[in-house]
Amino acid sequence: IPAVYFNLVKWRNRTGKSREEYMDTLGFFVSQYDPKLIVLAGWDLVLDENFTKHFPLIPIINLHPALLTESGTGEITLLDGSKSPIFKGQIEEVLPQVLKAGVTYYGCTIHEIRPNTFDEGKIITQRSFKVEKGETVETLAEKLHREEDFSLVEAINKVLKNNS
Repeated sequence: IPAVYFNLVKWRNRTGKSREEYMDTLGFFVSQYDPKLIVLAGWDLVLDENFTKHFPLIPIINLHPALLTESGTGEITLLDGSKSPIFKGQIEEVLPQVLKAGVTYYGCTIHEIRPNTFDEGKIITQRSFKVEKGETVETLAEKLHREEDFSLVEAINKVLKNNS
């Protein structure tokens, strides 16, 4: 699988071009590989239509390190019936918030992306696990990564099967 490091800040500093031009260049570059699916895992930029226009028929999915609603707002009902806020941000920021909030369950979401939006779109898979007393950021991260691995495989298979 080809891999390329294409950092927005470094690209803008080198070229003097805009974020929109970066998205267009990135989309054009990725389109040359004729992808069947685009998976965002560990991705921290909101994709806009300058990127997505290159893939009108290609699914683009995102792994989010928390449970989400399709709108990306509000609360989510957990397995035990309790409510949890929607946690957003990078994992380093989110996990301490999860522990501070005292939620009983936590997990990950894989969803379709919508251009120009942040953490919203049709949910493909969600996996959750119980947050035990005495849990730490490290133990929570370990559990989360395990669920993310299973969830990614499940979501990729589901999307490819539905689009074949």
